[in-house]
Amino acid sequence: MVRPARSATAAHSRLYTDDSATGFDAAATEELVASNTDRLAVIIQNTGDVSVYLGFGTAAVVSTGLELGVGATYSDDLFTGAINAIPASDSGGQEVRAIEFD
Repeated sequence: MVRPARSATAAHSRLYTDDSATGFDAAATEELVASNTDRLAVIIQNTGDVSVYLGFGTAAVVSTGLELGVGATYSDDLFTGAINAIPASDSGGQEVRAIEFD
């Protein structure tokens, strides 16, 4: 798929942690990035202490899908659907950052 060239006009940054405000834990999948047909790119970085699993257009499931290891970064400039995440466990600190460009 070839997209017409254009520059990113906005960046949306989200941080999900294991604090009580966001509830990011191994109990349930969390939507990191909503579906966005205007998305040019997305970057997801695992800045926590445990692996995070990603689900593309579906719920994220531990030990299934793409595993984003501690310190790893994932980038995508094609997929425009929702991206979900779930940490591998509740031990340690769970933290993941998502930056979307559109």
